[in-house]
Amino acid sequence: MRSNYQWGEIYYRIVGNFSRWSANPSPLVGGTFGQTITAPTGYVAATGTYGLKCDFDNNAFYRLPYADVNGNMFVNGNIGIGTTSPQSKLAVNGTVTAKQVTVTQNGWPDYVFEKSYHIPSLDSIETYINQNSHLPGIPSQKDITDQGLDIGDMQKKQMQKIEELTLYLIRQDQALAEQQKINENLSQQLKEIKEEIKDIKKQVKSKN
Repeated sequence: MRSNYQWGEIYYRIVGNFSRWSANPSPLVGGTFGQTITAPTGYVAATGTYGLKCDFDNNAFYRLPYADVNGNMFVNGNIGIGTTSPQSKLAVNGTVTAKQVTVTQNGWPDYVFEKSYHIPSLDSIETYINQNSHLPGIPSQKDITDQGLDIGDMQKKQMQKIEELTLYLIRQDQALAEQQKINENLSQQLKEIKEEIKDIKKQVKSKN
């Protein structure tokens, strides 16, 4: 193997085949491979992309994590903690402890407060719950068991329900206030009727 220095980067290219499985192990034609600012033809990989690990037995190169001058760590692939088969960028087989977690989201449900938003009736929600045993738009217990919980998506769905619940409470408060006005009017009318009856009784008594 040879390498050249390219002002901070090193390019690697195989120039020999010494594998014990080769029928005729011998050096390969190396060609010109001197210092350059242009990536040479036929290079396998460069340290400028990721760190390199060479497996001579399997004739393979692996990209390893590396840290930049600011201390940031870069990994090409998935990271597994407590698992050897991570299925996402970070897979942790255990408890994650953190002081703060930020999940970026699009489409936050402030649209619930738009005039065009149709809030479902409580009767329709009651019917749905009786039929499905969970809120509409919220994953069921089976969904969570089978597919896991998407924290960001769940926060968004829960916020939608909180905003809808707020609208229900506002409407209920408005209805109660309207009913209070009706009760006060009825009370005033009843009071006036009682006063009129009292006056009539007085007039009848005076005539007798």
